[in-house]
Amino acid sequence: MNKRQAGYGMAEYILGVGILVGILFVPIPTAPFNGVSLSQFLVNAVKTEHSAYIYAASLPYLPELPNVPKKKEKFIKKTKESKLPVFDI
Repeated sequence: MNKRQAGYGMAEYILGVGILVGILFVPIPTAPFNGVSLSQFLVNAVKTEHSAYIYAASLPYLPELPNVPKKKEKFIKKTKESKLPVFDI
């Protein structure tokens, strides 16, 4: 390694870290971000999607619906009469 090249690794590292910090934490005033930094935008997106997942997971497995036959025999008989494919429940 030449003596002229020594020490440039630290300068490149500091420059790279500075650019990453600028990209992630500086507020962006354009349309999709509306003055929020990229890191905060990603955190909000994860929170929104996670809250939708938690809501969906909290719903009951099979809700009680009106006009749904309770027994399998009624369902099979009804589908055979209407010429629809029979699905095993």
